[in-house]
Amino acid sequence: MLETRTGAPNAVTSAYTLKTYTNTVQGAAFRDIIVIAAAYDRQGCLSDSSWTVRVVNVPVAQTIKLQSPGTMVLGDGDFVPNASASSGLQIVLASSNESVARIVDGLIHIVGAGTAVITASQPGNFDYKAATPVKQTLTVKARLTAEVSDGAGTVTGAGLYLPGAKVALSAKPNANNTFLHWEDGSQATARSLVMPNANTTVSAWFGITTNIQPPVVAEQGPLRAMVGVAFTQRLDITSESLPTVTVTGLPAGLGYSAATMMIAGVPTVSVTNKPVSIKAVNVNKTPGTNTFFMTVDPLPAWAVGMFDGAAGTAALGSGSASMSVTPLGAASGKMTLRGTNFSFSAKSFTSRDVDGSFT
Repeated sequence: MLETRTGAPNAVTSAYTLKTYTNTVQGAAFRDIIVIAAAYDRQGCLSDSSWTVRVVNVPVAQTIKLQSPGTMVLGDGDFVPNASASSGLQIVLASSNESVARIVDGLIHIVGAGTAVITASQPGNFDYKAATPVKQTLTVKARLTAEVSDGAGTVTGAGLYLPGAKVALSAKPNANNTFLHWEDGSQATARSLVMPNANTTVSAWFGITTNIQPPVVAEQGPLRAMVGVAFTQRLDITSESLPTVTVTGLPAGLGYSAATMMIAGVPTVSVTNKPVSIKAVNVNKTPGTNTFFMTVDPLPAWAVGMFDGAAGTAALGSGSASMSVTPLGAASGKMTLRGTNFSFSAKSFTSRDVDGSFT
């Protein structure tokens, strides 16, 4: 209660100024103050009047500071974000991608690799207005580690990556050593890897060059193919290091792919027991060799010529079809379904089924 008697009674007037302090109202929307004016007359009788003055709390502005969390690594522990409000009130955090990061007890908990936007907000109270939210991007990367056997070489490409990144890896042997293979069995020194959403380890094996044995080319046995029908055959070659393979004598239309170690193609000429030679060489320089015999049968006469028949689909119903097939297996034709003509073609048959039919 504030009481004034200054100058009474001569100085008392009908005007009175009530001045409040900035901390008059805290922690509430308003505060009611009762003002009482009292006076004694000449006979000593008291007379008073009172008023209620409501002082309203006007909240002030506040701001938020949120430092960028930068780049974290999958497997890092929970961490406290560097966030604060100028009011000193508690910050509220939210994550835009809970498959990357979640908010647990005010800490940022990493769940997976990727990116998430961390939003810091402060809703305010009676004394402070709600702050403008502040956003920062959190990046979590997965770690790619490379292991090298016996320290006989090095691997480039290891590091931190986002999921889905295509990583180029390369193995380089030290002097007097040769790269042998990766953990997946591949023997090329360079490989690519699509980074998963997990910490991953690749391994590279090296060996002393003088200890590496020559390749071994396994018996293939006699092979049989047919003109106009796609053919594939994987070669069985064992080598400690990546071999250079040469295949000679293949029938026309067939070739060897070093990337897949397969003979593939569509034969164009029929042959009987044609000798095919395989030669494989690695750093040993002593070749591994073998020879097999290959027969290519002609396309049966019944599979060549003009053919008429029917065709249909669930959507367009049934209709007529015609097709022509050359002695090399090239097919072309047309279908008529519901008055619409459709054409088709193929360079060869893709396979021959066990019942003798072609696809």
